Amino acid sequence: MRRYKQLLDCPTLQKKANFVTLGFGLYDPKNDHKVVRILRFVRGSFVVEIYSLKVDDCRTIIAAPSISQVARFPEPKSLSLNGVVYWVVMESCSPFIVSFHLEREEFRKIVLLDGLSITFSKFNLLTTEVFEGYLSVLVTRKYGNTRYCDI
Repeated sequence: MRRYKQLLDCPTLQKKANFVTLGFGLYDPKNDHKVVRILRFVRGSFVVEIYSLKVDDCRTIIAAPSISQVARFPEPKSLSLNGVVYWVVMESCSPFIVSFHLEREEFRKIVLLDGLSITFSKFNLLTTEVFEGYLSVLVTRKYGNTRYCDI
């Protein structure tokens, strides 16, 4: 059965952000689906909002990801696994992963192995997926007419 729910407007929604990304995940012990919204403003400040579907409430939290102003989220998607939401982030051509723990409401930065810190172009794509129950990093590359995927 599908159900639709219109989310409440969070207080920050009225302010104009120059960057917004979303994450969605399940905090299983409380069976609470949550939406995480990260907003970055012109002056460099971050605002993080958490919307709980179970409680039907939106609130702003103090935590902010430890990324610079030049960092970008090249993929418009996030991934959720075991109560943690993950985003791929690029900073000065170096990819890493930012995670947000839905219970502790804290961010962490996951640095990738040196072999994955490749120069990205329109032919290379780095994304996160769940593979055999684990968080996995997939790098898709194109050489000539052949595509490769490293896990």
